[in-house]
Amino acid sequence: MKENKNVKSYGEFVNETEQKVVYNTNFAGMVQGAVGSIHAQVMAIAKMMADEKEARNPHRYKVADKTSGVEEVDITRALNLIFHSDWKNHLKSHQVHQWAKSCIDRAGKHDERSNKKNQRALRTQGGQQEDNYTIDLGTQGFSRDSGEKS
Repeated sequence: MKENKNVKSYGEFVNETEQKVVYNTNFAGMVQGAVGSIHAQVMAIAKMMADEKEARNPHRYKVADKTSGVEEVDITRALNLIFHSDWKNHLKSHQVHQWAKSCIDRAGKHDERSNKKNQRALRTQGGQQEDNYTIDLGTQGFSRDSGEKS
């Protein structure tokens, strides 16, 4: 039988030491860039949600300073569009397309709900007539979705 030269002896294995090498990293800079990018995008989504909320009910959400209209609830809602229950699993398995698909589906449901509200507003715009068309907005939110296809 031929001896394998790649296999270390017990003495070599026990006496192994870590090699001292210089390996430059910039994790702080990379993290700063990632956090900055995520923050900018989340705040843009939250600002859009806050503006929509204020436009739909200006008496309740009247903000004198337009730059401070984002509330904690808007940031939470923006984060919920991106970071759903299985985003970490998709990220770990490098299935970014699945993560993006889930995010887009959630955002699409939010858009559908907003579009129905826009249609309701357009039906009553101009005159002060009453809107007799009924819309079930309760099934549109992603948190109410049971996952069943109808």
